[in-house]
Amino acid sequence: MNATSESTNLDFLRSCAILFVVLFHLLLYFQHTSTLHGHLNLMPIGHCGVLIFFVHTSLVLLFSLQRQESRASGTPLFTPFIIRRIFRIYPLSILVVLLVELLRLPVGHLRDSQFFLAHLHATGILSNILLLQDLTHTESAIAPLWSLPYEMRMYLLLPLVYLIARKWRSPLPLAFLWIIAVIAGLNSHYVEKFGLPDWFVFAPCFMAGVLAYKASALPRLNLPAALWPIALAFVTLFYLRHDTVARSWWSCLALGLLLPQFREISTPLFREIFKYIARYSYSVYLTHFLFIWLAFDELHQHSLWFCWFVFLFSTFASSVLLYHYVEEPMIALGHRLSNYLQERRNIPEVLPAN
Repeated sequence: MNATSESTNLDFLRSCAILFVVLFHLLLYFQHTSTLHGHLNLMPIGHCGVLIFFVHTSLVLLFSLQRQESRASGTPLFTPFIIRRIFRIYPLSILVVLLVELLRLPVGHLRDSQFFLAHLHATGILSNILLLQDLTHTESAIAPLWSLPYEMRMYLLLPLVYLIARKWRSPLPLAFLWIIAVIAGLNSHYVEKFGLPDWFVFAPCFMAGVLAYKASALPRLNLPAALWPIALAFVTLFYLRHDTVARSWWSCLALGLLLPQFREISTPLFREIFKYIARYSYSVYLTHFLFIWLAFDELHQHSLWFCWFVFLFSTFASSVLLYHYVEEPMIALGHRLSNYLQERRNIPEVLPAN
């Protein structure tokens, strides 16, 4: 696992994250008995999936910053990086928000197996479009959208954290930052009193991805790839046993430190499966909630088999289409614009002739 090659282990991690989120919303809709043998509560599985996304995203974006720096050494990192992230995140999220609002789809909340519309005025819609719900204390137009503002805030700090990670060979400065993040998270209620978001609660989770990045450059255990899914299962079970904020931090830390220690999954079939799930995961994340409503609520008069077919087919087909016709072109546009700005900065100034 490094900055120059694709990682099936990371694809597997992202695949599990999106499957956990989808499973949670299905359990929530069907009000399925979520406690197994009185010891394990499955309902936090969705939150676990989001935390995995936070760890995964931090690590992957630090690799991206490393590639960016290697291509254009000496140029500023922040602006090209933010441009790429804006073109990666915003086009699809804006499309989904506008679709939900124009059609007045009741996908803002799900309680007691019933879907509810998020009642947004113009300011609320604008907040959703700009992913500022955390700052304006606005409902999300579609429930899964709540996590994206936290990622956007993290993007603002990630280039600085990357420079710190690259400056010191030792992981101790980053470990110190993780401890600071935990202290900030423990005292986040003081910030919330002033109406500010609970950003600091998730800071240790993002920092766990940073530690994973640093650990990937250090001597590793090189454990068999078959143990990686088992390790992820143990971390997930550890979190599900007691859904607490502190346990989420320790789970993310364990995940970050374990992630680089395994050899890459090499089975061709698994590599292809996880690659495709990971590729379409963002589209699935933003749309699956809508298709749960469509298939099981709007079409509830049909057979359950038909509803499941509609849900699975709609989620799969829309995710593929949205990726290839929205995400992929916008990602490419963001990269072209980012590269153009970097090239402009590299053009030497031409002095006028005397």
